[in-house]
Amino acid sequence: MQPSTSYSSTVDAKAKTVADEEAAKFDEFLQTAELRDFLSLLEKGNYKEQDLDDARQKVGFRRSPDGRVMLKARDGQWFMIKNDMQSPGFILLRGESDGHIYFLPADESGRLMQIDLSDDAVVSQLFGSGAWQDVIEEVKIEEEGVVTPLVLPELDFRVTETLMEGIEEREMEM
Repeated sequence: MQPSTSYSSTVDAKAKTVADEEAAKFDEFLQTAELRDFLSLLEKGNYKEQDLDDARQKVGFRRSPDGRVMLKARDGQWFMIKNDMQSPGFILLRGESDGHIYFLPADESGRLMQIDLSDDAVVSQLFGSGAWQDVIEEVKIEEEGVVTPLVLPELDFRVTETLMEGIEEREMEM
């Protein structure tokens, strides 16, 4: 049975409204109101630590007590994030709840070689829009012909220098 034209039009109109609402969240610089407020707070420089933590949460990240960055996905899952130290431009992520490992591909222009994750302004501007979630890729391994997601305990993830170096080499061979 084919959907009626009025039902289809209603669904299309609702989809357009949702897309318009998403687009309306961003200004001409692709910044949300929360991101602008966060950057303003950083610029002023006179803030309480709790205010800074709350503002970070509003733009989708937090810092652990030792300063490590964690990104919040749309579904509420948190990801540890770090630079791949041997493959410039690649970012490694670890799902906090399941230990699955992911990566963000390097900037295609090659201009973004290393990201300063210690700078809140940089982190918020690069990841605050949530667009990283659209390009995240899960790292998979093959053992005895079976492909499975790579899972690492937190400590192993923290001390790992690179995961992309071997993956890049295998992809070039294919």
